[in-house]
Amino acid sequence: MVTTGTNATARYQDIYLWKPGYTAPENLTHWADFDSQNPRINNLGEVVWNAVDVNANPQIYLAHADDMRNYRDLSQNTVGDDYSSPDLNDNGQVVWMHHNGSNWNIEMWSQSTGVVALTDNTGNAASTFPAINNLGWVAYEQSILFRKYDVHLFANGQVIPLTDNTDPTRSFRIALNDRGELVWVTREDIGGVRYWSVILAQPVPEPATGAVLLGGLGLLMLLKRKRSEM
Repeated sequence: MVTTGTNATARYQDIYLWKPGYTAPENLTHWADFDSQNPRINNLGEVVWNAVDVNANPQIYLAHADDMRNYRDLSQNTVGDDYSSPDLNDNGQVVWMHHNGSNWNIEMWSQSTGVVALTDNTGNAASTFPAINNLGWVAYEQSILFRKYDVHLFANGQVIPLTDNTDPTRSFRIALNDRGELVWVTREDIGGVRYWSVILAQPVPEPATGAVLLGGLGLLMLLKRKRSEM
């Protein structure tokens, strides 16, 4: 497990690692003179995180938990763009959100391809908070004017909208597993009452072959509770 904490001496945010057998969390970035945020760790012990470097440029860094000083700068940002919220899988693929001064987009990095843009937003569109599984599928929030929030899935080279909400309904906080199942939270405001739902989306197999049919998804509401609007 990795998390962040504040270095009381230098007042930087650091990344901490805990695993069975530890009596206390280990500070992995105590040597770094920058704030570290949003760490993720995979099953190989690789850690990805975003930080602001000494030149005030947000970056995406990748390293192994056993050798954090030997990190790689994946974003190579020198122009002040914003990079945040990375995620990684066990196959050497890393995704993050990148603001180029106009729009938020999702990008993916791997050793073989380098940085590749998965979205190309214009106008008021934004793609944010990606999550990636070991199939290489990437789920993320897609919004218009940061109001109409939908769930989109990038899989097998295609972008697949999984929701088509009408404002003020919003879907966000997405997670996915290696079976191709996704979960997210949907918020609806109906008659002055705010409803929160946890949604599970499962791929629907084709009758003949049992293959995954990405065009159709069965939606199962697992949990629903309502909260009066503040």
